[in-house]
Amino acid sequence: MIIIIVGLVLLLVAYNLKKVNSPLSANSGMIRVIGIVVVIFGILSKCVVQVDAGKVGVQSIFGNVKKETLNSGLNFVNPLADIKELDLKTQNYTMSGVHD
Repeated sequence: MIIIIVGLVLLLVAYNLKKVNSPLSANSGMIRVIGIVVVIFGILSKCVVQVDAGKVGVQSIFGNVKKETLNSGLNFVNPLADIKELDLKTQNYTMSGVHD
């Protein structure tokens, strides 16, 4: 998310440099292109999620849990989705806190 914000700030700087007469205004086109590339990279990096081995990913979008789970490995998801990883391994439980 921070990458997208940095890209948007670069776009705003490029827009404002174009309006002001300064030596940097000649570079406003290059700054605008860099800002667009940074925003696109930020969105694409948010679309790819890695789920570790032995875990499954559960997607939640605006509080609604999707029925489809994400298998281990790389997955393409909605950039607005929150992914929670859950462990699939069998876990041992001992009741050692019981006293006579």
